[in-house]
Amino acid sequence: MSELCPLILPFHAALDVAREAAREQGGVEKIGTTGRGIGPAYEDKVARRALRVQDLKFPERFAGKLRELLDLYNHLLTTYLGSAKFDFGPVLQPYMADGRVQFDVVYEEAMRHAELLKPMMADVSRELNEAHKAGANLLFEGAQGTLLDVDHGTYPFVTSSNCVAGNAAAGAGVGPGMLHYILGITKAYCTRVGGGPFPTELEWRCRAHPATT
Repeated sequence: MSELCPLILPFHAALDVAREAAREQGGVEKIGTTGRGIGPAYEDKVARRALRVQDLKFPERFAGKLRELLDLYNHLLTTYLGSAKFDFGPVLQPYMADGRVQFDVVYEEAMRHAELLKPMMADVSRELNEAHKAGANLLFEGAQGTLLDVDHGTYPFVTSSNCVAGNAAAGAGVGPGMLHYILGITKAYCTRVGGGPFPTELEWRCRAHPATT
């Protein structure tokens, strides 16, 4: 597990859920996110304030950064989104009180997970490059594809990352010259989860046809 990997924490999921709920109540079309906090976690990464895997090794540093992030997120949740009126569901409820994410429960859970993750932490980029130099074959697997890419897809109804083939190099920390062969898989028809426009959607009576031909 890369030490550079940003962490997705309960306050990310809480903001994700609250935003979608606010859009729905305001009559604005929902993005259709999973509600797991992936988008808000990417926001922290780009804003250079993310908690990363390596922070789990330093409890005091982790606690300080967590308090700062919770101040920001709880302000957004309570004052901008009115989170006290939302139902966050059984998964997030243990972390919430009056629409706010609680520090103690998030911190204690993170420290428990830290002990499990420490043996797995590594400089993944270095290990991949060393394996390549030793003659190993490396396989990178991607998902979602071009139309869900945050830059090249049907924005804003996209995922929060670059999921085109070229990002395998940037994401793994290897040079693009190491991507010797790229296999792309396409379907005869487009499918999509979430909200947003879907101009090629088939009428109900036609939907079974592509699956049987």
